[in-house]
Amino acid sequence: MLASSFDRSNTSHFLIVGLGILFGILIHDLGLMTLVATTRKAMNRTAIKWVTICAGVVLIGFSVYFLYEFMSNLQKIL
Repeated sequence: MLASSFDRSNTSHFLIVGLGILFGILIHDLGLMTLVATTRKAMNRTAIKWVTICAGVVLIGFSVYFLYEFMSNLQKIL
């Protein structure tokens, strides 16, 4: 998203998109910290373990997807 919005003639649009992405990450992190802090007392260790494993699998899936996209774009360039 950020790379596709880059245009040398319109740098203000690029800065707005960049700040929007950073603000979105900040909101996500604050919301996630709040959710973890409130549900930690309600969940037992086994549930926390499985949620962590599922989150790890999702993150690995995203990394594989982004690696695939990177390699396919690199192949187009070369």
